[in-house]
Amino acid sequence: MKEEVTDDVKAAVTLLTSMKEIDGKHIAVLGHSLGGWLAPRIANEDPRVAAIAIFAGSTRPLDVLVREQVKVTSPGDQDIAAQVEAFSKQFNDPALRPDAEVDFLGAKLPGSYVIDLRTYDAKKAIAKVKRPIFIAQGARDYQVTQADLEGWQSAVAGRADVVVQKYARLNHQFLEGEGPSTPAEYLKPGHVPETVVMELAAWFGGLK
Repeated sequence: MKEEVTDDVKAAVTLLTSMKEIDGKHIAVLGHSLGGWLAPRIANEDPRVAAIAIFAGSTRPLDVLVREQVKVTSPGDQDIAAQVEAFSKQFNDPALRPDAEVDFLGAKLPGSYVIDLRTYDAKKAIAKVKRPIFIAQGARDYQVTQADLEGWQSAVAGRADVVVQKYARLNHQFLEGEGPSTPAEYLKPGHVPETVVMELAAWFGGLK
């Protein structure tokens, strides 16, 4: 995760703090999906981050998410289901070595990458973030679901500096639709609703 995500985010923060027109004390990180999952980790590693926004961030293990997702993307496909189970077995193997290769639905992942994925606990990480947090979830999201949102909520329960917004008509991409979301829906052009943008802007603008 360091090379894939967090180093780049820290570089972006460094760039922003070097710009005279930017208030370096009010830089927030917004992460979507994988980025949302990692946002607490980034905040804990970089004290320059004043706040974080998590959009469709997961709190459950990757193998659990993938198992649920293929039920929507490949219903009844026993070959895909078998590949997911094989991946889950490798993912959870306590003897997995950093120099090993893990087969992820045909792609090869370094063992070191998988070990990082499975050892990072987003719920523990967010509990350590003592800065304002905005959490957004689309109710029609089949990739990151209500179970993940509940994971965040349980980790930050009782905190006044956390805002949670759930949007009834939005999918994983934060685009509107009706009924259950499907992979085909992702091919339709769309825009994040103005309501979401304005609520996020109001939250950030109200930070001290």
